[in-house]
Amino acid sequence: MPGFQMEIDNRAGIRCVPCDVELELLPVKMSYLESEFPVKILSCPKCGQSYISEELALGKMLEAERALEEK
Repeated sequence: MPGFQMEIDNRAGIRCVPCDVELELLPVKMSYLESEFPVKILSCPKCGQSYISEELALGKMLEAERALEEK
């Protein structure tokens, strides 16, 4: 989805449990319904595991899913 922005900061200091490092705002590729788009979300700089909060899943991600389904 061109121009879609999904950026969340890490003011809460969320950490990757296995790596014991603070998550950073990193670019990742997300896909839905055969569409792929780059976003920046909190991810571990060591292992790449991403964190998607409930707020993000039920907010901006839900909006993006609905917009893609309408196409």
